[in-house]
Amino acid sequence: MVSDEGAPAPDAPAASRRFVPALRRAGTRLRGGPGRVPGLDVARGLAVLGMFTAHVGVVEGPTVWLTVADGRSSILFALVAGVSLAVVTGGPRPQTGDALVHARAWLLVRAVLLLALVGLLDLLGTRVLLILGFYAAYFVLALPFLRWGPRRLALAAAAVTVVGPLLAYWVPEHLGRAGLRVPRDGSGALTDFLVTGHYPAVVWMAYVFAGMAIGRCDPRSARLRGRMVTGGLAATAVGYLASSSLAVEFDPGSAAGYLVRSGPHDDTFFEVVGSGGFALTVLGLCLYAGRIGSVVLAPLAAVGSMALTVYSLQIVAIWRWDLVEATTNGPLTVLVLVTLVAASAWRALLGRGPLERAITGVARRTAPPPTTDRPAA
Repeated sequence: MVSDEGAPAPDAPAASRRFVPALRRAGTRLRGGPGRVPGLDVARGLAVLGMFTAHVGVVEGPTVWLTVADGRSSILFALVAGVSLAVVTGGPRPQTGDALVHARAWLLVRAVLLLALVGLLDLLGTRVLLILGFYAAYFVLALPFLRWGPRRLALAAAAVTVVGPLLAYWVPEHLGRAGLRVPRDGSGALTDFLVTGHYPAVVWMAYVFAGMAIGRCDPRSARLRGRMVTGGLAATAVGYLASSSLAVEFDPGSAAGYLVRSGPHDDTFFEVVGSGGFALTVLGLCLYAGRIGSVVLAPLAAVGSMALTVYSLQIVAIWRWDLVEATTNGPLTVLVLVTLVAASAWRALLGRGPLERAITGVARRTAPPPTTDRPAA
């Protein structure tokens, strides 16, 4: 058989034999591969798209979905970050010895790179409160706890839930009374990341510790998923119902009136319990995504697998087209659809996202894994 150009045409069966394996490899990459937990990527994807909604969504018509996304998306992001920290450091069997030293060095390098990235994004001057710098701080703060098991991590999450909101409220006030100032530049980054910033670690480490506790278990366990969903729903109900009941008892302008609130970014005990419980429920439901879910939810999981790239490009898009000033949800719809398609195509063809690939490459060169002939500490 000869083609129109006169050259021999490729043999159809041979071409088919080459095409089918390539298509299968693309499908495998799109589903994440055998070692990936689809539910984690799906939850991370939901969190990122939820932040899209919180950043550029416009209140028009029914607003329940906007209300759900505001504040809770970033909490889900932090919760999944904790799970990922535990998974990459051994999962149910925490790493020890040189492996743990390498993991800590790798995470520390990653935190530094995140700080550099968020510094560049901040130059764009968008009115989006960037979480990546705080995310880096959570990585550093988690380093001493990487050997802890699920029970100790759950207790740590509970302790931060109780104590953290009080510190986040009282420390800035006492700084002012002592004649000290709230940080206004990079010199006060430590105070800002810990207490006075928009995502203060004294509160948000509760979500990270809770996620680490989940990651120290088996995410594929049906029993774990069931407990996450039922426990999360119970916490959501208790947090929000208790807050609404107590709010009528206190002056809204008083300290007690503030501390019983449970709105987005209030960083109170009741928000941590209510919104944290909601995030736990969503993550538990996402973990039910099995073989079928990994196919049906593949575009969402693709977004989650390259969350850093997608989040960063979202900030660039908001800056380039001034999406914060949008008057309809048309730009949000386009942004979400383009993201789902582009992330799916990239993952199917190339696998890991570009920023994820770059940061992992730098981290590996900066903190190389231990050699096999080095004894464990």
